Amino acid sequence: MGIVRQSDYLLQKKAGTLFRDIILIGKTPWVLMEWIHNVEVGFQVCDVRHQLHVDLATMRLRGHALIWWLSVPKRHILNWPQILEMLRDEFELPPYKATVE
Repeated sequence: MGIVRQSDYLLQKKAGTLFRDIILIGKTPWVLMEWIHNVEVGFQVCDVRHQLHVDLATMRLRGHALIWWLSVPKRHILNWPQILEMLRDEFELPPYKATVE
């Protein structure tokens, strides 16, 4: 096992442990907001490559969110920001706006 493969293995193990408890169940905006926050923190902590964001996050969907995901035409999904926009629409979550006072 080379250095690159070993580091990939360790990253996958770390991500698997961290993401194990990050599950989206339910369909309220507050549940979605918390899930998005936890997933994005997990991406940063584990230094997850952008190409893996969609696959890793959607593996953590359950209930209504999973049924919704299974109904989405996958050929139109390119990246994580698109998934976030679609989730916000599905869960009726207003777009995030940073406010500076």
